[in-house]
Amino acid sequence: GEIPRTTSYSYHFFPNIVTPLDVAAFPFLVMWPVDVGKTRLDIRWHGVDWGDAERHKGWEAVFQLFDLVVAEDTANLSWIQKSIESDGFSETKLNYQERRIYYLHEHIDRLIGEENISDALRIPRLLDPYVEFVTDP
Repeated sequence: GEIPRTTSYSYHFFPNIVTPLDVAAFPFLVMWPVDVGKTRLDIRWHGVDWGDAERHKGWEAVFQLFDLVVAEDTANLSWIQKSIESDGFSETKLNYQERRIYYLHEHIDRLIGEENISDALRIPRLLDPYVEFVTDP
């Protein structure tokens, strides 16, 4: 279809897997919280089994590009975390993709039970007025 052919899209699996999909191969990005300010990222690729044959060299370019994107995404995380924790930070604007991720974390809190999460770790419920649940398509 048009959307997968012309865009980059991904799926999120509760509680900690994100996978950007492709028709030939795709990674599972698995995030493991270590503490409040640190997360371990594991990347596991899934795709065609080459058996005993050598992997096509075109795949090396795919893996190198993905590694570059992940390196760029993670290079500044410690500085971003310091900024978020600073006295000068009060809020940030979210784009559509980020709102979707934020709402996922709101929902995870509801599944855990908000009464079971300390105020410091609970995600404020900000998006409820903008989300409508449809049960009968």
